[in-house]
Amino acid sequence: MSVKKDIEVSKGTARTLSEYSPQVKFQKFEDSNEAGTIKELTKESEEKNNTWKKIMLGYSLMFISMFGIAIIHICEKMAFFHNPNLGIMDGVLILGLTTLPIGFIGNKIKGNTVSIFKYDWKVQILMMIATICSCCGHFVVMWSLSLISVGKATLVFNLHPLFCIFIAYIFLREKVDFLSILFSLLALFGIYFLTINETGHDGKPNSNATFGLMLVFISAWNEAGIIISQRVLALYGVDAILYPFYSSLGLTLFGFGGYIFYPQKMLFPYYSLYDLAFLSMVGIGLIANQSFAGCALEYQSSSRLAPLNYLENVFTLLSDVFIFGYMFFYTDYIGISIITICLCTPALVKLFSKDS
Repeated sequence: MSVKKDIEVSKGTARTLSEYSPQVKFQKFEDSNEAGTIKELTKESEEKNNTWKKIMLGYSLMFISMFGIAIIHICEKMAFFHNPNLGIMDGVLILGLTTLPIGFIGNKIKGNTVSIFKYDWKVQILMMIATICSCCGHFVVMWSLSLISVGKATLVFNLHPLFCIFIAYIFLREKVDFLSILFSLLALFGIYFLTINETGHDGKPNSNATFGLMLVFISAWNEAGIIISQRVLALYGVDAILYPFYSSLGLTLFGFGGYIFYPQKMLFPYYSLYDLAFLSMVGIGLIANQSFAGCALEYQSSSRLAPLNYLENVFTLLSDVFIFGYMFFYTDYIGISIITICLCTPALVKLFSKDS
């Protein structure tokens, strides 16, 4: 009896000891609610890290895109600054020739056919209108940059998000909020202050400055129309990369067409390598802007990325001072401040709103 009892005691002791072994304890821990909670927290932490990585990637890509558009405007101004006799048609043609091959290759990589005729007739007409607007817009922006400072031009041009709201109201029946109306009216006062005491880069009175601001104001409305056209094209299922190709094609045809009717405007024989380099950099900047902006929107919403676009004005205004030696008056600073408020406030309100 004692031997049997000792065996039972030893078995019980073995079971008790086995319950405290590391393997059994780990298995019980995995099966417990505490382990499940830790796994959920770990998974949640990993998801947050991945989300932050995507957010930072989106902001980084948009910053490169914004820098691309700053390069476009600064290099266009550099070209006119270096060679006052630069032909605007030449700039449009070089811009088209630089970006056309990239647009074609990009569509082929994505498997898109560049023919627009496979789409509905409404899409064909809309793409044609957007392409014509793009050609006219680039022409007018280059024209304005030959007359006024690049900082002032980009400030006025970047008002196009405000104008988008009104065009969307007319054609898409979207709502117009009070802030948009208020800041659009304030922006007009800002533009007015920019026209006071306007001078050229050498500090002398510039009689064409007001006309230059009018041109860039028109181009801002034109850009707003292009953005609305792209939005409608997206609703019809048109790939976003197809429009840049047609825009480049339109710029190329626009440039060549100009020489057919105005052959005296062909000034290429008088250009230096610097002139051609500046105009080619415009095309490279446009490619960077279009490519990286599209990639950034895959990782972050447009409302959160929009404020980064306005950093372009910092680069262009600094280039006015340190590259082109532009002289600003106090009225310029008032106008710049008003337009900056009109640009940033709606974007920041939308950024921190609950619906964003």
